[in-house]
This record gives sequence, structure tokens and C-alpha cells, in this order.
Amino acid sequence: MKQNSASTRILRISLLISTIISASVWAIPNQPECADEDCSLAKLNTLRALASRGHEQTSFSLGHIFMNPESGVKTDLENAYYYFDKSAKQGFLPAYRQAAGMAAQGIGTQKNMAEAKRLMKFAADEALIERQRNMLFSSFLIMNLPTKKKRLRLNFWKPKLKKE
Repeated sequence: MKQNSASTRILRISLLISTIISASVWAIPNQPECADEDCSLAKLNTLRALASRGHEQTSFSLGHIFMNPESGVKTDLENAYYYFDKSAKQGFLPAYRQAAGMAAQGIGTQKNMAEAKRLMKFAADEALIERQRNMLFSSFLIMNLPTKKKRLRLNFWKPKLKKE
């Protein structure tokens, strides 16, 4: 009886996993097509599955794959915009600029200047905050201060940087 119960449980789990994977992988605008014999749909679907699970850099890479005619995948600007936008929503800074440029020019999506401006402003603000953080932390590396004083200054600046 235990063996039957365990095999039933394994079957249910495998069905659930396959349903989740298929639902998340196929929830994009268009199904990809190979443009040449070097293309591997299995590898592409693996990347799409990773992107559906929140890997922002994978989403960004997929945007480039669908945009680049030399990638082996048939160029699909709707999918390219979809993945750049998805990566931006996941917080990947370079994706904001790419999605904004495509929205401004109407590439892969309807032309939308308001959305393009919003994405570019957000990208600029985030880049400024990132630069401020990098300058702050690099100053700790350069300064010839004892560790205790570095920690005190870091504790002073951390809340100010989070507010921006």
C-alpha cells in the first residue's frame, strides 16, 4: 500500500511541475521559431522557463536573442519588447533603457512616449542612486580609517541612501 501511495504522489508532483512549466513558458506573445539549423528550441525554452521564474538577466538576454537576427532565432520584436519590459519590471537597470527606447520608437509595441519617459526617468534616478552608493563604498575602501570609523560612517549614510 505504501508503494502505491508513493508512486501516486510522485505522479501527481510530476504532473503539477509539468503543468507549471508549460503554463509559464508558453505565456508569451508569440511562439519562437528557429531561423537556422544552429537554433535549439529546447535551450530557448529552458531560458524562457528561467525568465518566467524571475531571472531578470535571463529575461534581458532573451530580449536580445529575439531582437538579433544572428541569434539563430527568428527575429520577433514583440517578444523582444516583452522580455525587455519583463526584465525592467524585475528591476534590471539596463532593461529600463532598452524598453524605453523601444516604447519611444514603437518597436515591438505601440508607440508610447509617456511610458518611455517614465522608464527613462526611473533608469536615470536608479543610475544616480547606484553611482552615489558606489562612490560612498569606494571611499571606504580608499580611506585609511580604522574599521570602527568606517562602520560608523556607513551606518550614518545607509538610511540616507535608502530614502533616495
